[in-house]
Amino acid sequence: MTISTDYLVIGAGANGMAFADTLLSETDASITIVDRNAQPGGHWTVAYPFVRLHQPSAYYGVMSRPLEISPPNADGWAELATGPQIQRYFQAVMDEVFLPSGRVRYLPRSEYRDGEIVSLDSGTAEPVTVTRKTIEAGHLGGAVPANNKPAFPVDPKVRFAPVNALGQLEPDVRRYVVLGSGKTGIDACLQLLDSGLSPDAITWVMPRDSWFLDRRFAQPTEQFYALKVRNARDENRALMQASDPDDLFRRLESTGNLLRLDPDVWPSAYKCATVTFQELDRLRSIKAIIRKGHVTEITADRVALTNGEVPLDAQTLVVDCTASGIPDAPEPPIFQSDRIVMNGIRSCQPTFCAALLAHLEATMDDDTAKNDLCKIVPMPREPMDWLRMGFVNRQNQYAWMQSDDLRAWLKTCRLDVLTNMSKPQVVSDDLKAMQAEIRETMIPSTMRMKQLIDMAGG
Repeated sequence: MTISTDYLVIGAGANGMAFADTLLSETDASITIVDRNAQPGGHWTVAYPFVRLHQPSAYYGVMSRPLEISPPNADGWAELATGPQIQRYFQAVMDEVFLPSGRVRYLPRSEYRDGEIVSLDSGTAEPVTVTRKTIEAGHLGGAVPANNKPAFPVDPKVRFAPVNALGQLEPDVRRYVVLGSGKTGIDACLQLLDSGLSPDAITWVMPRDSWFLDRRFAQPTEQFYALKVRNARDENRALMQASDPDDLFRRLESTGNLLRLDPDVWPSAYKCATVTFQELDRLRSIKAIIRKGHVTEITADRVALTNGEVPLDAQTLVVDCTASGIPDAPEPPIFQSDRIVMNGIRSCQPTFCAALLAHLEATMDDDTAKNDLCKIVPMPREPMDWLRMGFVNRQNQYAWMQSDDLRAWLKTCRLDVLTNMSKPQVVSDDLKAMQAEIRETMIPSTMRMKQLIDMAGG
């Protein structure tokens, strides 16, 4: 029997679900979703038990169904959904939105291979005919901590585990060595501290320090509206006044637009991680931070690093947080004649990007015109990527604002961090002045972005 479908979505992770949801809402197309896992949610199905979103739930998930479980607290801080909450959410979207539509076929525990959908359980294969396009929704997927294979040899005698093992402390472990300084490493250290572990019992192996984003600037609530406007004003001022990229980052730090762990260590990485000042203070309580390069091997008695080592003993657990959530993948055009290769068109907002790509697919026929609206935002790795990402963000945003349709759609998009925010009923004169300054400096500050990028070699 041949399966016939208008769209074949490969991957029922967050991006594939967000794309399919908008396509379902805005077209009459039939959609087949194929996924290797037994339930929708992608990497969330194997996430470590204490994981939370680093961005408010208000900006995550699918367009048609809010993710928020709890309202913001009295201070205006919005919910950060837990891993289990997100798993239940995507299962509910599938069971209560997609399947009842009668236009979505969901094939879990299956894989698309050369024109066939193969069951991973039975091995049976069914041919599939796609009348419109195949959606490669997993193109942006990086490594998952639970399944990560370390890039270095590990002696089997060593107590070594992925971050998933930190659901509870082990009574015979007296010291934890956390490998990795990205979002997962941050989560691991905070989880250990939350569990009551002394900061002195944690050793944090940090190959590179990172610049962080202040989570206050991502809040959708009215209490933070003026702060977000001030953040945008200060960003433009810093861009206009900076003499070079290092000067820019110093200015951004002075206004709180960027944060770092140690004021004496200049960051050499940027990965879009967000923190609060409270979290940053707690992370700073960890004094054993090892900045001696990457792990080269782990033997029975030491973690060998590029420029040093960390001793081990039988009461030490090494926690692996080295899986990269940032893929090393080529960047083909997003819209092609027979497929869509999903990619980021707004930094750090994956499900918003997926929903907007689906809207463009639903409302435009010309793939070239669609690609012109969707310059690919580079994935963050080094500090200069803050500039590179910001420059492409602004190019795309400007292009979207030239379209009546896109302006109207963005106003209704709950996933858009720029429009989905509560504004005060009365805007002060100071706030109006900041907004006017942002409008006046947007184009010249964007041009300065390009100059600073060129100054650093592109």
